[in-house]
Order: sequence, then C-alpha cells, then structure tokens
Amino acid sequence: MKKKLLLPLILLLSLVMCICLTSCLDGIEIPGLTDTPGNDNSQDNGDSSGTYDDDAVVKEDGNKNINSVMFRYNKETVYTVDLAVGEKLNKDAVKQALLGLGLDLNEFFTDGHYTNELDFDAAVGGDMYVYCRKTYVVNYKYGDMTLLTHKIDARAGYFSDEQYQEASALTYNGKAFTGMYYTDDISLDGVASSENATAQKIDFTAPVTESFDVYCKIFYDVTYRYNGQFVFRQWVDAFLGFTDKQITAKDEYLYHGFHFSGYYEDEMLMNEMDFTEIPRGSMVLYCERDESKAGKNVTWRIEGTNKIVFEGSGDMYAFHQYDTDIPWRAHFMNITEIEIEEGITSVANCAFYGFTGLTEVTLPSTITHIGDRAFYESSLAVINFPDSLKTIGQHAFHGCNNIVNLNFNPGLELIGQGAFYACRSLETVVLTDTIMQFGSSAFKDCVNISSAFYIGTEEEYSKIQILIDNFWIDELAHTYYLSEEQPTEMGPYWYYDENGNIAQWYYTIWYMSGSGLKVPFCVDYVDINIGIQQEHIDRMQVLKFEGYGFYDWKDSKTGKSYDMQVGNILTGDIKLVGDRGDLCGDNLRWKVSRGVLTIEK
Repeated sequence: MKKKLLLPLILLLSLVMCICLTSCLDGIEIPGLTDTPGNDNSQDNGDSSGTYDDDAVVKEDGNKNINSVMFRYNKETVYTVDLAVGEKLNKDAVKQALLGLGLDLNEFFTDGHYTNELDFDAAVGGDMYVYCRKTYVVNYKYGDMTLLTHKIDARAGYFSDEQYQEASALTYNGKAFTGMYYTDDISLDGVASSENATAQKIDFTAPVTESFDVYCKIFYDVTYRYNGQFVFRQWVDAFLGFTDKQITAKDEYLYHGFHFSGYYEDEMLMNEMDFTEIPRGSMVLYCERDESKAGKNVTWRIEGTNKIVFEGSGDMYAFHQYDTDIPWRAHFMNITEIEIEEGITSVANCAFYGFTGLTEVTLPSTITHIGDRAFYESSLAVINFPDSLKTIGQHAFHGCNNIVNLNFNPGLELIGQGAFYACRSLETVVLTDTIMQFGSSAFKDCVNISSAFYIGTEEEYSKIQILIDNFWIDELAHTYYLSEEQPTEMGPYWYYDENGNIAQWYYTIWYMSGSGLKVPFCVDYVDINIGIQQEHIDRMQVLKFEGYGFYDWKDSKTGKSYDMQVGNILTGDIKLVGDRGDLCGDNLRWKVSRGVLTIEK
C-alpha cells in the first residue's frame, strides 16, 4: 500500500519542480552571438575571423521592473542603459553617449551577425544586448539613379575584393561605365585630348574614412575637325549631355588664334549640331569659320581695289600662320592703304606679312599691341605709334627696309624679340623712358643706325632690361640722353627745340678702325655752335688702335678723306674710318719694290 502511494508522490514532486524551473527561466534571453561577424557575413563588415562572443549571455538581475540594455562593441560591453518596463530607447541619446566615450557608431543590431536591425521605436521587452558598429555607405550613382550600395565596416576601412569586383562589373542597360569618379562634374576644362586630368577616378585600394557617392560615367568621344585636321575633343557625359562649361569652352576655343563660328555633323557643313541634345554615341563634328572676322568683334572688308578696312572693337585675332590663317591674304599684292577704326585694340599676328604695296599706316588711338610678324617684310616706310601702345610683338617689323626713322610713343613698355630685325635703312630711333625691355635681337642687323635719342636720363636708361644681340643700343657713343639745359661737360645729350624737334647739344665724331666694325673705338664731341677746335684735331692725329696709328680718316658713307679744320661747323654726327696707309710706326713708312720691303722715315 505504501509503495503504491510513493510513485504518484514522486511524479507530483517532479511536475512541481519542472513548473518552478520553467518559471525561473521565463524572460531570460541567451543569444549566444558575437559582435564580430562570421564567415557568412564577412563582406559586410570587414572581419572574417569567424569567432563568436559566447560569453555575451544576459544575466538575471532579479528586478522585473527594470530592463538593462547593454551595448557591445568589439566583444565588450561599452555602455548600459536601464529602462523601466515598456520604455523605449532614445537613439540620439544613445549615439551621443557613445560619442562621449569616443565611439562614433551608426548601426545597431539585436544579433552579432548584424542581420536584425534594432527597432528604436519598439518598447524594450527585457534585458538585452545591442551589437554596434560604424559603417561607411558608398552609393554608386548614374545620373539621379542609385545602382548599387556598399557598406564598409570602419574597422576594416577598405573595399573588399568582392566589392571591387561587383563595382567593376556594374553596367547600365548593358553598357559598361567609362569610369567612376569622386565628383559628378568632371568636364572642368571643356576641351581636352583625353578625359580631364583633374577628374579623380575612384581608387578602390585607398582607405575609406567616410561615406560618399561614386559617380558612374559613360562618355562619348566627340572629336572636332577643321579642314581635315584634328582640332580638339570633348568627353561628353552620356547621361547629362554637353555641359554649359563644355559649350562655353568650345565657343571660346582658339584654333591658330581664331574662333569657329559653327559646328556640323557632316563634312559638307549642312546639318548643324544641336548641343542641347544628348549625343547618340561617339561622333565627329566639323568646324566652320567666319571668313569675314578679323577678331571676335572685328570684321574686315575690301574697299575699292587697294584699301582694306577693319571695323569693330577689341582685339584682332592672334593668327599663327600668314599663308593659311589670314582671311584677307589673297589681297596682299594689291593693298596700298589700311584703315583701322577707333575701338580696335590690337593689330593681328601676321596681319600684313609681306604686303609689298603697303607704305604708310596710321593706327588708331586705341591700339595697345602690335602682333607678332604683323608687318613682316612689308614695304612700310611710315607708321605712327599711338600713346596707347604698350607692346610690339616679335619680329613685328622684321625686314621693313624702307623705315628710316622711328619715334616711339610714351607708354611703350616692351619691344619684342627681333621686332626691327634687319631694318637696314633705319637711322634714328626715339626711345621713350617707359620702355622696360628690348627683346633679344630687337634691332639686330640695323646696319645704318646712327643715333638713339632716349627720353630720360642715363640713370633711367641703365634700368632697361636689354637682352642679347642688341650691342648697338648698349653703346653710349650713339645713345643720347635728354637734357633740357646744356650740360657743363661735352657728351651725348639732346633736347627739344622751340618747334618740338630733336636738337643736339653736341655732335659726335666716331672713330672706327675698319669699315667692318659697327662700333667706334673712340668718340669725340663737338659743340654744334662752336664747331671743330684744335683740340679735336690734336686728338685725331694721335689716335691709335691696338698699338697702331692711322695715315688718313675717311667718311664711312662716301669713302672720301675727311678734312678736319678748325672752325668747321658740323651738321650731324660723323663716322670716320681709319686708313693705315703705309705707316708702320711713328714717323716710319714702308714700301715694297721688286720684292724688297723697305722701311724708312
């Protein structure tokens, strides 16, 4: 009887113990997860260790009215929030608290695999762990569409191989992307021989330190041609089409110094290109030139048979080639007269290159620059230089053999390289004190220059930058300096007379040792009112060059012996070339007779 009662009692006690154990375990969460991702999720967070945080077990605190939320990062609980039953977490407060601990975290999950995102709007149902991490979001955009998103765990800090391969394989409507960039606007220069050098492509090997957008681009290669020649190209975004910068750059582009006036889809220039439309693919465009243009706002026309007129304002073009770029070149043999309107500020490069009928030009008061080779080897004899002129270009008057006198304007600053090269008839030059530089060879082979009158002092003249092959301008013997009052010592000085003409206080006598030399070895000065004195004759008679003397002195132009007499009034500078004759020493002469050399007194 006792045995029969014992078995039911044992069963009853076992049932009570099970009920009690179940009650004790009610509400306890044992996630058994880690905040370090497993192998199946390593791509998302940059950690492939495959380990789990097995110690992350919620402990019973015995208080049923308080829920503890423990935030874990890198296998550690870094922050805990205690909430009353039914309360919600404040996401902003949590993030701010973590920031105070030096942790900038932006993603929160209820599992260590980072698959179940924490819902901050839901009431906390018990003690729990929250797994945190910091990720950077990379969005791949094509136009206004997001094609792909990558998340990169800040602890890894790099794109994974899988992410790189996924980005590399990305296409739109079956088309592979030409490039992926950090910025959406990569057509900064408008025209180029390749994609813009300043457009930085995405470097998938570089560390990732922030979220950003990747701009995926498909480019069409638009090539521009003129007269069968390649001009430039633009890489046009297949989604955006031509940008404003590209259109502006195209219209401002200078080819051989001039602009184009139109662009066409066919070589016959019949179908004009519409730049507001997105191109259908890579294409060739053909450029048209307005032959009536001499500048962006300057036109030209022929008046009568021998006159060319330039109208408008601003600069003429800076043409490169005289034979192919100058639209009025066909008239070079007929033009004898040029009219350039006020308001035009420059004379074009090569404008009147080799114009053999052109003898005189009057420039308007608005001209600031004369272009390179503007009057190269023309027949020009007379030209004015307006006060507005600042610069004369390279070889602008090269070989203009009819120019005799030059009177440069106040305000001129630069005379370019070879500007007056081989102007062999040039004799005098008036130089303004505003000139800062003579380019190399500016007056090279101007073999007949005799005088340069500088509107300034010798000290001011010494500050001019004089480049190589300008030896004549360095020789003070024929460079005269302005002096309104007669100097106390004889020298190279000049002034303006009552009529505004150049007048000299003294004339110069050059003594040259041979006709091949262009500079004197000795210089003497003669008062223009008193004339030659005995001291001048005495100096001439004892002159020696490299140890030898001279029997006679001859005028460098006529070749005739010069008779220097006391009281002779000079009318200009004199260049005398020494003739050694038969002198071979002081009071010694030489002669050869029948093969015999004789030296005698």
